[in-house]
Amino acid sequence: ELVSFEELLVIARLVRESEQDEYEQTFEVLAGSDGRMPASSLKDMMRSVGFEPVQVVIDEVLRELELSGKSFLDFNEVCHVIIAHTERDGLSACELGELRTKFEECDTAGSGSIDIAQVADIMRNMGHSIAHSDLHLLSDRVDVVRSGALQFLEFVRIM
Repeated sequence: ELVSFEELLVIARLVRESEQDEYEQTFEVLAGSDGRMPASSLKDMMRSVGFEPVQVVIDEVLRELELSGKSFLDFNEVCHVIIAHTERDGLSACELGELRTKFEECDTAGSGSIDIAQVADIMRNMGHSIAHSDLHLLSDRVDVVRSGALQFLEFVRIM
């Protein structure tokens, strides 16, 4: 059964609040009495809430948020790091740039989307082999509007 847009908003809000609660509980375990967590614990915290952070990406995110070099982070700063990490799907700027270039090379019409056959070509050109049926399964998971074409962020999620 389909849910209405209003119901979807309520569900999204509940999911976000649940994630926020999990972040806060984990943060409180790692934070000192001053309400700040050692920056060196950031990677461990992110792992405990379900991420697999790569140090290069964490360092980039910290620089982008002007938090690099800080010894301690407050809860707000940690949340900003997690959001920025999520927005880039845990990839470095270099990796995102490479994927953007490959995507745009295939999107010759400039439509902002590519089809699954083009994704398969990109993967082969990058030295990856994947069965067509597996690629369709992945596509079904990220193509939430079922358009049959993938926009850049959907493409990144597959990659």
